[in-house]
Amino acid sequence: MKYWKVDAKCGHVRKSKYIIKTFHVQAANGSEAADIVRWKPRVKHHDKSAIQKVTEITKEEYESGLRFQLNDPYFKSHSVQDQRAQCIGIEYETFYEEKPELYKKKSHAKRHLIQKQLDNEWKKERSTEAYE
Repeated sequence: MKYWKVDAKCGHVRKSKYIIKTFHVQAANGSEAADIVRWKPRVKHHDKSAIQKVTEITKEEYESGLRFQLNDPYFKSHSVQDQRAQCIGIEYETFYEEKPELYKKKSHAKRHLIQKQLDNEWKKERSTEAYE
């Protein structure tokens, strides 16, 4: 088994924001390490770009990283209130989520108004033809 350091996007910081945290895992290769981290709690599982970077490390770096991760207040908190109380300054580490711009469908109401206007014009034409 090899040791890996994986940087991943984590959530539960604020609406439309994320924070990048480092996880230390044991795995046979980098893709397996990325897959393990993707399904850990707090990671944005369904985001295609959730895994930022995968790096192979030594056993000493792995052990020191695990100790650091265990003492990180972000991973220690179990509720929103705990996180806000313990994670002072976490706002400076957060990034805004880039969301793709969605195209709006043409409104049914707008099409309905156009059709109504065409119907009124047609009725006016029919009424003027009747008087001629």
